[in-house]
Amino acid sequence: MHSLVLSFLVFLGGSLCFAADEPMCSNTSGNSALIVIDMQRSFVESNGYYKRPGNIAIVEKLITEQKKAIKEAQAAGIPIVFFEYDDVDFGGPTEPQLTTAAMKGYRDVRVLKKTTDGMFDKKNKHLKDLKDFLQRNQIGTLIIAGANGGSCVKASIEGALKNNCNVVTHSAGVADFNFREFIYPYAGRLTEMKKLEKECESCTYKEVASAERLADSMINNNHRNSVGNSGGGGSPGTSSKPKNSTKTSR
Repeated sequence: MHSLVLSFLVFLGGSLCFAADEPMCSNTSGNSALIVIDMQRSFVESNGYYKRPGNIAIVEKLITEQKKAIKEAQAAGIPIVFFEYDDVDFGGPTEPQLTTAAMKGYRDVRVLKKTTDGMFDKKNKHLKDLKDFLQRNQIGTLIIAGANGGSCVKASIEGALKNNCNVVTHSAGVADFNFREFIYPYAGRLTEMKKLEKECESCTYKEVASAERLADSMINNNHRNSVGNSGGGGSPGTSSKPKNSTKTSR
């Protein structure tokens, strides 16, 4: 009898453990989301290199490309999510040009916080907000832009693939501010992520430079099936502000 009870508890414990590690993405749904990571002034200015003429031009170009991606996301009716690092040294709001562009006549915009480089990191205190968003909206594909390419963006892509999410990196929308001369554009710098496809059930990874070409990956089946359905995150319309659910150089 004891062995039977023990076997049941082991089975139950194993089931609970499996459930806890269940991938967050449902990549068979086809639903997509545009994710913009850590486009906060504190990251741009952290090393004091921002004032170099070439770097100023890079930041302006980066924001322009990200605004193009935002416009494509709005046209496709997919969620736009700004991730912000919630930290004593690194924090503050996302670049206002981006949030203003995203909210212009559009409701499906939100801000999520993270306390780790990778948004999927188990130590991220706001991980539940990410999981709730992905599962409520049946997100299968993340279109990723932001900073810094070699740290927070890379770690977030790794976590996404390990959670069975399809990932499309907008290479013209990614930069790294951790260098004297900012690294931009980011084309070809994350190709090793392709190897992580082997670690998930059915995820895919690719890089796209042109914002216009991102449209091929921007799909919202919920919006197509029911125009006006909020899907837990709103639909195209109007909004006064994005939704908040949420040391060394990052």
